[in-house]
Amino acid sequence: MSPKTLKRKLRFTLFPPLVRHQKIRAALRFVRWKISSWLALGPTVIPFVGEARLIAAAGMTDARGNIYAGLYDFRAMAFLLHLLRENDRFVDVGSNIGSFTVLASKVVGAECLAIEPIPGSYQYLLDNVSINRVSNLVTCLNVGVGRASGTLEFTCSLDTTNHVLAPGETAEEVIWVPVRSLDAIAGEFAPTLLKIDTEGYETAVIAGADGTLTDERLLAVIVELRGHGRRYGFDESEVHSHMLNAGFSQFSYDPFARKLTRWEEGGVLENNALYIRNMELAQERVETAPAFTVNGQRL
Repeated sequence: MSPKTLKRKLRFTLFPPLVRHQKIRAALRFVRWKISSWLALGPTVIPFVGEARLIAAAGMTDARGNIYAGLYDFRAMAFLLHLLRENDRFVDVGSNIGSFTVLASKVVGAECLAIEPIPGSYQYLLDNVSINRVSNLVTCLNVGVGRASGTLEFTCSLDTTNHVLAPGETAEEVIWVPVRSLDAIAGEFAPTLLKIDTEGYETAVIAGADGTLTDERLLAVIVELRGHGRRYGFDESEVHSHMLNAGFSQFSYDPFARKLTRWEEGGVLENNALYIRNMELAQERVETAPAFTVNGQRL
């Protein structure tokens, strides 16, 4: 590991919101994981939140991030925990190994539809559903999501950054994956919360989700917007406009204060943009959710 990489990992380990005041404990957790990952003959099972667990292996960014930070995508994951209730429905587009799905199903008790196109990540998703004994709550699909039905070429050896291959792009390992629109996949499975993380392909996913987005039962949407859409020629401001037209407004969320704040129009979109249809209902839900203990802190 290069000094630069080590420095970046230590910064991520010591400064996420859930470990800022527990730097020694976080550093020890970092060291224990590095040692155990070096010694392990294969993947290991690690504690997550409450009784939930995750399978982790060396080089697995998603699981490793939860080891270091408690909640890898802190605000988005905390919002999920505070918003959802037992028997709600959650759709996880681009679920990877299933961290969000495990939180929604095992910790909260919501029904989940988890969609992951890459076979390797999909197998870990299935394994995480199995070890958490939530198969009765989770339906997993090994497909891609786009504007319409067809097939698309994906990278398959880039861990959490696997993505639809862009025109003119080359990669060492690629696979062809069947793709369907979100409306076709979800059908009557109307979610309370929708998460979309497709490494830049969010614009196409949103374009095939009009029925899902306009269903009044959908209260909130988390969309990853990091500028990766440029590889496909997408302007991600179109996602923002599409969400506004579907009846949503953008908010930021403070998990410690449990407070939603309307995002200023024209401001820079967050990496995980949060869109809410009914702010009053969402605020009431996050305020009255039970507390969760993560990394020794109540959230």
